[in-house]
Amino acid sequence: MQTGMGTAGIVAVPIPPGGDPGDVLTKLTAFNYDTYWTPGGGGGGAPATAEYLVAALHAGLANERLVIDTDSLEWNFTIPNQAQADYIPDFAETVIANQVFGG
Repeated sequence: MQTGMGTAGIVAVPIPPGGDPGDVLTKLTAFNYDTYWTPGGGGGGAPATAEYLVAALHAGLANERLVIDTDSLEWNFTIPNQAQADYIPDFAETVIANQVFGG
């Protein structure tokens, strides 16, 4: 490990030697300076408690919520990274009219 005095008398943090381009320094335990080089992942991902609206269930997600179309609501997944709920306004009026007027 590289150690020693930094500028102005500040102790330098030990960093393990090695690592490849794109690697990140990963903490292995709760102990200070217990780190090692690991391949970078391009971000940490979503929090474990995140919930997802999905059009189909996915084995890799733990908190997904499957959305389904109903008579008065349709889900639109055609826009990347969005789940849009489209309300169908005529449905309720049609059902009421059919019940009242026998349609």
